[in-house]
Amino acid sequence: MNLNLINSIFFLGIGGIGMSGLARYFMMKKYEVFGYDRESSSITSDLEKNGAVICHDIKSFDMNYFHNNKKKTIVIYTPAVSKNHPLFKKFKSHNFEIYKRAQIIEQISKDSRCIAIAGTHGKTTTSSILAHILHEANLSFCALVGGIMENYKAISFVEKPDHQTATQYLTTGKYFWNAGVFLFRNKIIISCFEKYNSPILTL
Repeated sequence: MNLNLINSIFFLGIGGIGMSGLARYFMMKKYEVFGYDRESSSITSDLEKNGAVICHDIKSFDMNYFHNNKKKTIVIYTPAVSKNHPLFKKFKSHNFEIYKRAQIIEQISKDSRCIAIAGTHGKTTTSSILAHILHEANLSFCALVGGIMENYKAISFVEKPDHQTATQYLTTGKYFWNAGVFLFRNKIIISCFEKYNSPILTL
């Protein structure tokens, strides 16, 4: 699997909290995002407002677009969706590449420095705390969190986007921007510079 060779992704079960965060990630990366979920929700509505095309009625689903772009399309499904689901079977019968959500996350993270949180309980809470710490430390990172972080009203967010991405965010007007304003006492910040980065005091 080479994600650089595709431009279209269909999410089976896009309304789930984990799947929707992954969909946002790919939308941020300029992929065309499509999906199916049985029920409409605030999550699917927000995804649609940001450009995702989502179907809630299997009977109205049109395979033609995806068939014409088959080589550059993959299907991602969540374990909550049975392999007997009509759309899963339809994509399978047309020989589309189908992957579990976990396989895609592995593909995304394998070429990056990754911190993965595992366990029976507390994964979302721990991931949220870690994302908040990295954010407050002003580090560049991307977080996929299995929940809505109340402090940020977001399922995913990106620190220090490149110039092109940042311009796109500002142009759409649909993204919140972190100003990155910090206040220090003079004596404290000077002592820190002296200890950790003294050359900066010569600037």
